[in-house]
Amino acid sequence: MVKQKISDIRNKIIPKRRNIKSKTSSNFEDSNKITKLFLLIVIVNKGQGEAIQNILSKNKVSASFAFHGVGTASKETYLNDLFEDKKTIVMGIISQDDYDKVKNDLIDRFKISRYAKGIFFTIDLSSMAGVSLYKYFTKMGFMKEKEFD
Repeated sequence: MVKQKISDIRNKIIPKRRNIKSKTSSNFEDSNKITKLFLLIVIVNKGQGEAIQNILSKNKVSASFAFHGVGTASKETYLNDLFEDKKTIVMGIISQDDYDKVKNDLIDRFKISRYAKGIFFTIDLSSMAGVSLYKYFTKMGFMKEKEFD
């Protein structure tokens, strides 16, 4: 009798599990294509960051950030002004599907002049904390840059 009362109380407090899916699958994964994401890092001469951000924005990269940096070598190491030691570092998160298009656009940008040269590379992102964040970093969450008057 006491065991029955304890069981009744436990059932009221802790409801029985009903058709709970495993942690590896979710409704989002079942109904949407999941693509691999990369952190794209582009290092260019100071003043070229805005052009790189425009390329990323044109290719619907949802988030890109620009930072200022300084190169490791001094100007005296190189001939005259062929080397600019002040750099802009642009980072963005890009999907695997969009990588080839962005890569080609960056290579075309680097061919414009000696000053427009730079380097870029990617780092694989192995995990993402939540569906909302994934949607934001893919085209599902893309919003055009808002201009303020």
